[in-house]
Amino acid sequence: NSVTYLILLENRTVGLISYKGTNLSEIAVHPDYQGRGIGSIALGKVIEEIRRTGAKAIDLETHPENPARRLYERHGFIATGSIENYLGSNTPRLVLTKKLQP
Repeated sequence: NSVTYLILLENRTVGLISYKGTNLSEIAVHPDYQGRGIGSIALGKVIEEIRRTGAKAIDLETHPENPARRLYERHGFIATGSIENYLGSNTPRLVLTKKLQP
């Protein structure tokens, strides 16, 4: 039941963003297109789409050192927890949450 959008620029797929319910599961932009605000625009659109469902918050999990963490924080996500052994991989994950206003 996840929703996935391809991010297109000039008829070329340059990334994707995916969520399930109120959990942002993936956002990726091809390295050649990073730093242009493409991920930020896509994230903003998905946040608005989830907000319209009446959800109170959006969550995501990311590696604590993921450079995309800055993107999430610019959109209002804050650290609300951590997972030490994410999916049994011995890799930590940071849980980020964005509260939504009606």
